[in-house]
Amino acid sequence: QISFGEDVISRIMYGNSNERRNELRLKIVEDINELIQGLVKDSGVMLPDITFIQCSGNTIMTHMLYGLDSTHIRREPYIPCTAAFPVIRASEVGIKINPRGLLGAIPCVSSYVGGDVVSDALISGIVDSEDVSLLIDLGTNGEMVVGNSEWLVCCSASAGPCFEGVGISCGMRATTGAIEQIEFSTNGDVLEFRVVGNGKPKGLCGSGIIDAVGELLRVGCIDRSGRFNDDACGKRLRESESGGREFLIFSAEKSFSGKDIVLSEADISNLIRAKGAIYNAAEALLRHMSMDFKDVKKIFLAGGFGSNLKIPQAIGIGLLPDVPIDRFLVVGNGSVQGAKAALLSREALKAMQEKVASKMTYFELSVDPIYMNEYSACLFLPHTNIEKFPSVVLPPRKH
Repeated sequence: QISFGEDVISRIMYGNSNERRNELRLKIVEDINELIQGLVKDSGVMLPDITFIQCSGNTIMTHMLYGLDSTHIRREPYIPCTAAFPVIRASEVGIKINPRGLLGAIPCVSSYVGGDVVSDALISGIVDSEDVSLLIDLGTNGEMVVGNSEWLVCCSASAGPCFEGVGISCGMRATTGAIEQIEFSTNGDVLEFRVVGNGKPKGLCGSGIIDAVGELLRVGCIDRSGRFNDDACGKRLRESESGGREFLIFSAEKSFSGKDIVLSEADISNLIRAKGAIYNAAEALLRHMSMDFKDVKKIFLAGGFGSNLKIPQAIGIGLLPDVPIDRFLVVGNGSVQGAKAALLSREALKAMQEKVASKMTYFELSVDPIYMNEYSACLFLPHTNIEKFPSVVLPPRKH
């Protein structure tokens, strides 16, 4: 769907008629059918043998798959058409499996907390624990859930698409060639790096961007505002063709595309705004529950790149709270795990409906004065109030 907009809000705006909504739906269905064909080929299963598909996704994408009008999701009071989706024939939306095969979707909570987060909450075990836990699903929208077996409260913060590599000079999704981890020396040279697929690097995915910024801050190549320090960066710092300054990570001869891989000050600014939205949302949600990060026993990380995220780097830039590392637990792609559980277990699907979706209270951050007022304080590395990050050791300031 990216040809209709780089984020879901742009696609909602595009899909303002039945004809355009059908275009968006067909793009999703084309991808699903292609993925199914690949799975069928690899597994040796015949298409007529597939009798049920279980989907788990955000509210907007699920609306688009079902062909529902999602325009009211972006308008106050942000109400979706439905939070519970009926089981229908897969052929009704164009998915090619057994002609009588069915399609179901995990229930949603609100316009911006969907079935993917419901899946995360079940898979993480928050709903079965007496201890208070925090779940953070990292993506274009950062969804948070705090609670335990007795209560659950959730919210969503718009972080922008930079965690998915969009809007970054050399950003890309976490596919073959994406730099997912990197380490710099004190003079800015690359010491170690890891690439998806182990080939030549093509660009930076979400975890790689976080790693790169965290490392540049650690070695003093950037200051707390995200601006480059000329002395520390050396010859790797240069003027970009579009204006502004950029840091050369890999030269053209070392990259897959034959083009330089760089990180600009604008890229770093994008990341700072995104990480600020995530941290501020989690802190605001806890504050409204008369709690803070010290009261949380476990912090679960879900989302596409959570598995490759270096927790110390994420703390170092102020994306995650400064609590002991052993409190963080990586869920991985909880959405897919939840879809699998619901597909294979009626009890799991019932638990998602009764113990998670219907029980979760949604808190709207966009109209919350505390969230809006505190946001600017998060636009530093790691935070304006450095006392909130006592374990983060920053290089001395250069005058």
